[in-house]
Amino acid sequence: MGALTTQGGMTVNDFIAIMRNHRGMCPRIICYDGFTMSVQASAAHRCNLSIDAFAPATTVEIGCLSQPVAEFAPYCEVVEDRPGHEIYTFVPVALVNEVIDQHGGVKDSRW
Repeated sequence: MGALTTQGGMTVNDFIAIMRNHRGMCPRIICYDGFTMSVQASAAHRCNLSIDAFAPATTVEIGCLSQPVAEFAPYCEVVEDRPGHEIYTFVPVALVNEVIDQHGGVKDSRW
């Protein structure tokens, strides 16, 4: 998706606003250095949303990391029925933006 190639310029909330499908899901973020992660923000996810559907999320749910991110460790929860699968809940958007910037920014996405 060439339209997402905005090195260092796209925030998590920009990505969610552009990519969220009718079920409230977003594809995985692919960063310029190859790092990937799933970032979700909907009523079905463990995050903080505004009652205004057009307002940005303040926290998001993260999963499917391609490599560990130490900064996300305090938000880690193990999914009981899926050993080895962790999710990171109520992760501040500002922290997610910092991690994306550390990996060169959003390059693309993948379902």
